[in-house]
Amino acid sequence: MKAIIENPVKLINENVQVEFIAILNAITESETRMELSTRLTVIRNMIGIKEFAYGFGSSHMWVKQVIEYTPKQQVIFVEF
Repeated sequence: MKAIIENPVKLINENVQVEFIAILNAITESETRMELSTRLTVIRNMIGIKEFAYGFGSSHMWVKQVIEYTPKQQVIFVEF
């Protein structure tokens, strides 16, 4: 897997930092798409993911920061 940080994260509160680090750790600790999906589900259930949205394509994953009243900005792109 190859993760690309595409844009800076706006640190609007401490939840952003916690969630961003949890997502990065899930990416770096995963070897497959299924493993990454499972880790993100665990994170969502344990701490919640409210500051970021993510989704999967056939060979990639994207992560966008969610900020009220602004378009979502893609911050991480992961290639499988």
